[in-house]
Amino acid sequence: MTMSLKNLMQIIICLSALLITATTFSAPVSARRVMAEPPPYQFMEEVIVMVNCSEATLTAVVSLITLNETLVRYPLGVNMMDLNFALCESVSVSVTPMGSTLVYIFDTTDTSAATTNANAITPSIGGAFGLSFSFLSAGLTEDSKANVTYTAPAITNVLSYYTATLNPSCLKSDLAGLSNAIPNILTMEPSKSYAGISANKESGGYEWWYMFFVGYYEAQIPTGAGYTIDVLNRIGATSLTPSSYAYTGAYYDSIVPVYITSHLSISFVSCNPTPPIMIPGAARGWFIFEPFPQTGTAMFYFGNDATPVTALTFTFSGIIVPEFSSLTVIIAMIVCALGVIAFKKRYPK
Repeated sequence: MTMSLKNLMQIIICLSALLITATTFSAPVSARRVMAEPPPYQFMEEVIVMVNCSEATLTAVVSLITLNETLVRYPLGVNMMDLNFALCESVSVSVTPMGSTLVYIFDTTDTSAATTNANAITPSIGGAFGLSFSFLSAGLTEDSKANVTYTAPAITNVLSYYTATLNPSCLKSDLAGLSNAIPNILTMEPSKSYAGISANKESGGYEWWYMFFVGYYEAQIPTGAGYTIDVLNRIGATSLTPSSYAYTGAYYDSIVPVYITSHLSISFVSCNPTPPIMIPGAARGWFIFEPFPQTGTAMFYFGNDATPVTALTFTFSGIIVPEFSSLTVIIAMIVCALGVIAFKKRYPK
């Protein structure tokens, strides 16, 4: 299977949305700036569900974010202190059944120099991940940063690659928590599955933070009036338990964000556990963000309670249709990213 431009854009856009979700703790800033800034926590884990009512699709992701290289890291074969990384703000590896990508963001407008740096680093990254990368393109982002992209052949079985390569090379063996759902989520939509890791830092520094992610995109959901999102069913899990590494001393940095977009009005109906909590964060349960006209955001928090959750559903009303061409996946991802800002404002740096 070959990777189309649309497939490549879906992966990159999904990754950008995850980065914004994981790091926006104050006023909105550019995606590149968000990628560079380290998160104010040592370990955060999420199960993210995004529903696009106007295309009748659902995307599910597990992400793990940390500053602690003993928990999540690039494989040891990659020298993260290499001088060629000096101006690098983000380096991301993604594998899918359509193809694999390696994407760099450098803090420079000199795409030739950025490509020279990327070419020097890429062989070690390809070797560490067991991937053979070929140069695809170099250009500027909307905020004038150099974007250098490489592609590699498809990983036909993402679950097998995760088990054999990504897990032992990138994750601490006893992370547990929401990462336990990773093998199952990769079996839900094998042809649309993806996995990868992103390393991010400020230009000129070497304080890397890492985000590990796995999931699937655009699974079809039933059309009609309203829908119940069964989170556990959608990730193939019977329960979810927070990781001990996510405990802050007051609550677990373990959350389940649900984002809903539509070209028509939608509204909250019910949730399980019920009722919704009134204050997000330390309490356990769903918090519903308002308003809820054409986009909806809700998050489940474990609070300070590590008891496994065995039922996790969210029901909303509204019309789900097979396709609405003016509402693309790009818009959906942007809305998802912006929706989480309200949550992040509660936790200033």
